[in-house]
Amino acid sequence: AGTDWYMWLDGLKKCKKYKNILLINDSLLLGINGIENMRKSIYTMRNKNFDLWGHWSSTQVTYHYVGTPIEIKQRVRNDLIIFIKERISKCFNNMDYITKIETKMIEYLKKKNYTTGVIIEEKYILRDFKKHKFVCPSHNPSLLNFWIYNKNAFAVKWKYILPHLLFENIKNPFFNYLLKY
Repeated sequence: AGTDWYMWLDGLKKCKKYKNILLINDSLLLGINGIENMRKSIYTMRNKNFDLWGHWSSTQVTYHYVGTPIEIKQRVRNDLIIFIKERISKCFNNMDYITKIETKMIEYLKKKNYTTGVIIEEKYILRDFKKHKFVCPSHNPSLLNFWIYNKNAFAVKWKYILPHLLFENIKNPFFNYLLKY
């Protein structure tokens, strides 16, 4: 539990020369709609001039951006390092990292007047699926088709879709190619 935050803290300390820093981990399948689509989605968010942006938002626990992928601009780096350092030693289990760091990060950075954005807001997902009562729709395996056919999306969390990997109705060549690996 918390490995991502320790790795990101260490990595952020070493990223002084980069304009943009994309925080990712091994839980993602990236490029699910092709690398060009991924590039376009990233450039679109960068052109909106956010200081920090994420792929998905969630209201589970409280409003936040789901842990990864998240990109920050260089000017956010020192404040994010301070934020993580202040909280990481207070985390003792998986839920602590979620409730004390992940779900507090956006609120903390907004209070410091950083601009934030997200590619796909949870309320957008819920608007399209009103009749369902999804918990954490950004990772609900029932919404796999929503993600792999959404041209704004470039990632899914593989551990949430594993039960659906043999789903025969998927006709997305980029996604099917990634499933081979």
